[in-house]
Amino acid sequence: MDLPGEPSSLIIFSVIAIVAVVYFLYMNGVGYFRSMSALWCYQTQGILEDNIHASLKKTSGKATKVFKVKKSGFYDFKLDNELESGNVTVSLIDSLGNTVFELNKMNGYSSDYLNESEKYRLVFNYNKACGKFELSWK
Repeated sequence: MDLPGEPSSLIIFSVIAIVAVVYFLYMNGVGYFRSMSALWCYQTQGILEDNIHASLKKTSGKATKVFKVKKSGFYDFKLDNELESGNVTVSLIDSLGNTVFELNKMNGYSSDYLNESEKYRLVFNYNKACGKFELSWK
């Protein structure tokens, strides 16, 4: 018998069981639950993973930086001064190795669209249940 003022063992067991079920659902990627919790985390805590500050360096006339993404968030990068001319490519690659987004300096963008003195931010949301990326370029 429980003493007055102490939580009953049934309440303690229920709380532990609820936490265990929620953790199991999140870790096993149950689609809707995981995407909603990721959206909540993205909105309340800003980002889901650390910024990656990447420097692009030109090698043999072409500079490429590949970002492998697994979660929603954003990557920051800054171009090196040596990239005043040449081909600059920024790619997002999914876990299967497919290129899902590519920004190329020479693909219809003006030569000053990617300026070596500015910092760029690639913002994306990855919906694992739908298997697609939603991207915006800032």
